[in-house]
Amino acid sequence: MICSLLLLVKQMKILLDKCTNESIRYHLSDHTVHTARYLGWCRLTNGELLDKAEQAGYDLLISADNDMRYTQNLSRRHISIVFIQQNTALSDDLIKEIRAKIKVYIAGGES
Repeated sequence: MICSLLLLVKQMKILLDKCTNESIRYHLSDHTVHTARYLGWCRLTNGELLDKAEQAGYDLLISADNDMRYTQNLSRRHISIVFIQQNTALSDDLIKEIRAKIKVYIAGGES
């Protein structure tokens, strides 16, 4: 029973923004990962995307839209956000960085 609870706590529901390299999802197979494109959310504004993601129960948004930090009031949001560089090549270092940030969120901290 304890092992099952630990697995539930460690798995996150993650959304990849429309401007994020979608192949990241293959490297996060221990989590539930969807893309904004798959969900039909590509035309949403940042605020609408954040609203929909929170309503759908996403724990984490991975985004390459670094302007979101300045155009949205993120302090009132329940969803955690990991910002990565736009057009960043998918590398082992990037995946390690994302996984490290996910571990911080799982532990209850902020990145």
